[in-house]
Amino acid sequence: MLTGDRHCTWVCDLRPDFDDPSTPAVGAELTGTSITSGGNPNTAAFHASYDPIMAESPHWKYIDNQRGYVVCDVDRDRMLSSLRVVDTVWATSATVRTAAEFVVEAGRPGIASVSQTPPTLAARTGGPIYDVHDDQDAFPLRK
Repeated sequence: MLTGDRHCTWVCDLRPDFDDPSTPAVGAELTGTSITSGGNPNTAAFHASYDPIMAESPHWKYIDNQRGYVVCDVDRDRMLSSLRVVDTVWATSATVRTAAEFVVEAGRPGIASVSQTPPTLAARTGGPIYDVHDDQDAFPLRK
């Protein structure tokens, strides 16, 4: 399942009962981020909020809120999805890089593999950084 418009990237196994990790994966969901919506994200705040939840959620395979898009290469054996991101949305030209890749294999429900590229230390240039809170209704933060 490919979805989007969350201003974040979420890669998950789909299970009949997400509260029971012993239930089998029945599919995979890749939710793509936005290209520019919300400006440059506050990735530190995002991970501070959602990494603890991911640690308790074995069906979550990857999360991030960098700006970019997902490119899917599909053949009869697998779907390779590459998360392409930019370090800033404010520059008139920005370097695009692959932050992570996700594989779904034919005949095998769920995410088969996730590989991540270490983030660059490129400085964000210009423009404000915004906290994007559009996921708080779907995933309320624990206090």
